[in-house]
Amino acid sequence: MVFRLIAVIFVVLVFNFEGKSQTLSDYKIIGNGTGISSLTEAEVKSYFKGKYTLWKSGKSVKVVLHSSQSKHSATLAKLIFNTNQKGVQKYWMALVFQGRANPPVFLDSDASIVEYVAKTPGAIGIIDSDTGIGKCTQIQIKNP
Repeated sequence: MVFRLIAVIFVVLVFNFEGKSQTLSDYKIIGNGTGISSLTEAEVKSYFKGKYTLWKSGKSVKVVLHSSQSKHSATLAKLIFNTNQKGVQKYWMALVFQGRANPPVFLDSDASIVEYVAKTPGAIGIIDSDTGIGKCTQIQIKNP
């Protein structure tokens, strides 16, 4: 009886502390001179994975990601790449080494990402939904 009570309490505590799992919609996608106002979630992932090197406007895509020092790096690595931060770095090293993409810029904070995207035409970044976007353009995530 006591074991069952402890098991029930454990399950309740685990589910209460886990909270709602995050999705890309919990973040803001920002860009500068991309010519894009909305993307599907699959397209967002493709851009951040370096699958596209040019925007429809002809500008080069410049991917900006959270560094391992960022509080969002683990969650975004899982959401976009389905791996951890080291896996993201390995993924990009392979892509760059193969000559298939230019390396992304890794920054430590949302503020740094906003600042970099604002001054870099063709840049795309992802930031916390509570962060202001400054002079950047927000790219909406649309349903497929």
